[in-house]
This record gives sequence, structure tokens and C-alpha cells, in this order.
Amino acid sequence: MAPKFENSIQPGANAEVLLSIADLRAAAETRMLKQSLFFNSGSTAQITVQENSTAYEKYKVRPRVLVDVSNADTSTIVLGRKISFPFAVSPAGLQAMAHPDG
Repeated sequence: MAPKFENSIQPGANAEVLLSIADLRAAAETRMLKQSLFFNSGSTAQITVQENSTAYEKYKVRPRVLVDVSNADTSTIVLGRKISFPFAVSPAGLQAMAHPDG
């Protein structure tokens, strides 16, 4: 059975500013159930996790402020099918840890 989660950040609360994936990861580690941290890990020595992170270090995000994004299109084509935004869950073992349907 999937665990029940509560939103620990209430509207109007002063949440810390999360400026990077490392900031987000550190904040999550203090709030999430320990078994949930499995989804941000790899097997054994975490070698593939480290290599994947290193591969993306060469890319930089250029912040754009005060730019009209009302017509921004985040859709893309994945396996010949259009999806509204470029995010997907990859197949992984033990998915039933996250949801009873796996």
C-alpha cells in the first residue's frame, strides 16, 4: 500500500529558496519518507547516477526574466506521440513502492 503524504508547506509560509537540483534534493531528504529517497538513487555504487549528472553539467540554463511566456509551448514528440511537456517516468523495478498499481 502506498504511504500517505501530507503537504508540509502551507500557503503563505516562508519556504526556503531552492535554486538548484542540489538544493531541492537536500530539502527533499529532510521532508520525505526515507523509503521515498529510493527513487532518487541508483544501484550499488551509484556510478550511473554520477555519470548522468556529470553529462548534464556542460549544459547551462539561461534565466530569462520579464519575458512574455504566455504563448510558450513545452510540448514535444516522444515515440511518435505528442506530449504536453517533456517529462516522463521511465520503467523501473519496484514501482509499486510509489503506487499500488506499479
